[in-house]
Amino acid sequence: MDTSVLHGHYLQLRKMRSERLDKLEEHQKRVRQHENSLFKVKTHLAQVKVEVSKVKEKLTVLEKSNVWVTAKEHQTIHRVCEMVTKEYDDWTELKGEKYRLIRQEAQDAKLHASHIIGIERALICLRDHMVMGKHQQSLNRTGLINKKIPPPSLSLSLFLLSLFSFAKIMIGRVANDADADCTEVLEDNSRSILMGIINQLRKDMDLQRVTLPTFVLEPRSMLERVSDFFSHPDLLIEASTKTDPVARFLDVVRYFLSGWHIKPKGVKKPYNPVLGEIFRCKYKYKNGTEAVYVAEQVSHHPPISAYYYGSPDHGVYIQGDLRPKSRFLGNSAATLMEGENHIIFTHLFNERYDITMPNVYARGILFGKMVLELGDSCVVRCRTSDLICELDFKTKGFFSGQNNSVTGKVKRESTGEVLYEISGQWSNEIYIKMAKGSQKNLFFDVKSSVIHPMIVQDIADQHEMESRRLWSKVSAALVQDDMDTATLEKTCIEDKQREDTKKREASGQEFQSKYFNLTHGDYEFKAISQIDFKNKEKAKKELLEMAFPSNE
Repeated sequence: MDTSVLHGHYLQLRKMRSERLDKLEEHQKRVRQHENSLFKVKTHLAQVKVEVSKVKEKLTVLEKSNVWVTAKEHQTIHRVCEMVTKEYDDWTELKGEKYRLIRQEAQDAKLHASHIIGIERALICLRDHMVMGKHQQSLNRTGLINKKIPPPSLSLSLFLLSLFSFAKIMIGRVANDADADCTEVLEDNSRSILMGIINQLRKDMDLQRVTLPTFVLEPRSMLERVSDFFSHPDLLIEASTKTDPVARFLDVVRYFLSGWHIKPKGVKKPYNPVLGEIFRCKYKYKNGTEAVYVAEQVSHHPPISAYYYGSPDHGVYIQGDLRPKSRFLGNSAATLMEGENHIIFTHLFNERYDITMPNVYARGILFGKMVLELGDSCVVRCRTSDLICELDFKTKGFFSGQNNSVTGKVKRESTGEVLYEISGQWSNEIYIKMAKGSQKNLFFDVKSSVIHPMIVQDIADQHEMESRRLWSKVSAALVQDDMDTATLEKTCIEDKQREDTKKREASGQEFQSKYFNLTHGDYEFKAISQIDFKNKEKAKKELLEMAFPSNE
């Protein structure tokens, strides 16, 4: 390769490094600013807290004493108490916002730092190639070697290939020492993801339009992937029988943590559901009780998957939606799992648990071993019982750290009192201990857990928009390792979706969901407003008929 071309890449990378260093310094500066601001907020909050206590104390003394005051004076004292209390609440909310900003800026700083490391490696690689290139030109001038130099149009692909070779050598030492349960896997019979990306590269192409090769697809839809969270129904059923709010809350947290370990080997991504696609299944439990799961792709731009799980026998239903947003981060891709899911116990006056999701990261796309990780924070909250669990899914560091780690704290939300602490690996064992104790107890064990099977209709009997039928040809090709056919069939499905969208727009029609209503920005399962869950037997029959209509 012409050393002038390499030199151009080298200068470009140095500019990128300088820009990243500036951004890193900027984020670090903002972290310091937010920390200083947080200190001031905490100081003022402590002062306001003292004022609240004083006002409330005076009000209590006044109400208990025999001192006569007018109604207007009494109203004024109450108003002062409310104003001071509101000020305390506002400053408490501001404190939480400052904590969130600090976490966000720190995360962005960490991201830029990782990019700088990658750029440094690329610079080393390019310097080596430039030295080799100059030596090659010297040999050519002496006539000892006459080798054709590749045209400049290939320089980007060759540069990425050389970068991959260098990085693979550098990272190999770390990968070989990885833990036995490490999620890092590269299929031997598949080409590198890097090659799949390079084949799509064009001059001035927007990298956000680059799609991953077909061989990284998991042969099932994202709508079916969500059903993994209902693979351990005993945890949720047990929670519904608990009378103690704290014990019930802990069971819900355990249920949430139990759904992440079910995944294919390696870095695999489920199909992106098309608009109107549905997935349905039933569950039959040992005690004769049943449950139904229904999911539907209710929006394509932006992508939104709505889902519902209901077991009238146990007074439990789960409703939620996923609103994923994808970001290309250089050597990794992130899926930001926006949206919430809600667990409701109908026999406990509709006690509700609100749960958010961690984000998903696929690392090592361009160089190094590929890794699928969960990262960032999420919460499980029950306002009725005043309990919250703040969970932190940790990504593994480049040189240290543990794979698939998760930590968390169960608190009284109103006071911040920590009741329990959680730690472990979501892919292996998770432990819990009382905040004031040191004894750890096993909270969830993947190895001893039993996955409860779902009951799905035969593909021939399924609706044409049902996931397994819709993607059946793609899945069959993936299983047979026929990537060309899989890509062709996948393209046919996506093309049909575009045609259907054009027809609706031309006729002025809007998409109508089969199972969900859009209410105040949230997707609500239609059965919730139509079925009386107090009558369990009747509710079960109506739910089954709604999910699997007899006239379909």
